[in-house]
Amino acid sequence: MEPGGKGLGLSAKILLLTLPVIMAFTVALSLFFTLREDRLQQEDLRFSLENFADMQQAAMVPALWNFDSQALRTLFRAYAEQPDMDQVRLYDPHGALLMQTAPAGEQTPPEHTLALWKSIDIDHDGRTIHLGDLNVSFQDGRLRRDHRRRVEAALAVTLAALLMSALTIALVLRRQISRPLAELQQSLLRCAQEHIREPVRWKSRDELGLVVASYNDLLEREGVAEKALVRYQEHLEEMVAQRTRALSEREAYLQAIFDHVGVGIASSDGAGRLLTVNNQLCAFLGLPRERLAGSRLTALMDPGDGGLAEDFYRKLQSGALEDFRLEGRFLRSDGDERWGSLTAAPIADQAGGIREIISVVADITATKRAAGEMAEARHQAEAANRAKSEFLA
Repeated sequence: MEPGGKGLGLSAKILLLTLPVIMAFTVALSLFFTLREDRLQQEDLRFSLENFADMQQAAMVPALWNFDSQALRTLFRAYAEQPDMDQVRLYDPHGALLMQTAPAGEQTPPEHTLALWKSIDIDHDGRTIHLGDLNVSFQDGRLRRDHRRRVEAALAVTLAALLMSALTIALVLRRQISRPLAELQQSLLRCAQEHIREPVRWKSRDELGLVVASYNDLLEREGVAEKALVRYQEHLEEMVAQRTRALSEREAYLQAIFDHVGVGIASSDGAGRLLTVNNQLCAFLGLPRERLAGSRLTALMDPGDGGLAEDFYRKLQSGALEDFRLEGRFLRSDGDERWGSLTAAPIADQAGGIREIISVVADITATKRAAGEMAEARHQAEAANRAKSEFLA
C-alpha cells in the first residue's frame, strides 16, 4: 500500500489478531468457573436430598408399621408444598405404588430432576423387615435458572472485560507502536521527497526503540557521509577547474608556439590529407589555410621530390619508418620555388594506430642559394687559377 493510502494500521491489525484470543480465553475462563460453581451447587443439592430422604425414611417407618394412612397423607401433602420437590413415591415391599405427590402425567423430565431411592426397613425381633421403598426426586429448575443468570452475568462481565481490554490494547498500541511508526514514516517521506533528515524523537528500550535508534543513527551517518561527499565533490571540482585552467594555459602556450614558431607545421590524417597548418607554412607556400585544408603536402612539391616524399609517407603509415627527413623543392602559388627541409613523424592513438602525422617544414631556400653561390664562386676561382697557370706556362 502506498503511503497515505487507506487501510488498517498496524495497531488495528495487532488488535484484530489478539482480540479473538482474549475473547476465547475470557469466555473459557468464565465458563470454567460457572460450571465449577454449578457442580458444587449440584453436590450441595444432592447432599440436601440425601438428608431429606433419610429424614423421611425415618418418619415413614412408624406410619408404615402401624398402617397409619392418615399420617402418610399428611406427609405427602407437606411434600407437595415444597417448591423444589418434583415427586415423592412410596412403594410396598412388592413394588406396587402406594402413594405419590403428583399424577404420573405431570412428571418433570428425568434430565431436569435429581432422584434418590431409599429402602424403608425396620428391625423387629432380631430380623430386618422390609416395609417398602421411597423414591424422592427434586426439580433442578431453580439450579437451571440460577445457572442461566450466572452465565448471562458472566457473559456481560466478559464482554465488559473484553471491551476494556480492547480499549487498553488500542491505547497502548497507539502510544507504543502506531505513534513512533507514524513519526518514522513521516521522517522517511521528508527524507525521500524533501531531502530533509529529521530524526525521530522516540526513546524506548524495546525492539521498536532499537529500530528508531538505528534509523536515527543511519540518518546521522548519512548526513556525515553526504557532507564528506560534498566536500570531496567540491575538491574534485576545484581540481578539475585547476586542471582545466592548466590545460587551457598549456593549449594557449602550444597554440602560440604553433602559430609563431619559425618553421611551418602541419598535421595530416592517416591518408595524408592536411588537417591544420600554421601561419609560417601558409607564408612559405603562399596559400591561405582554406586552400591548404584537405590537400596533400606532397602535391605542393616538385614532382621528383614529391614522389620521394610520398614514398616516405607510405612507409611511415605502414610502420616501416618511425620518422623521416628530406630536403625538397616546394612550389608556391605565385610560381616561385622554395627549398624546404621536411621532417615527419606519426602520433599513435590508444589502439596503436596512426591518429595524425605531424610534418615540419623549415625554409632552407637562402641556405641553398648561398651554397649555390659559393659553389659558383669556387668554380670561377678554379677556372681563373687554371687560366693563370696556362698563361704562366
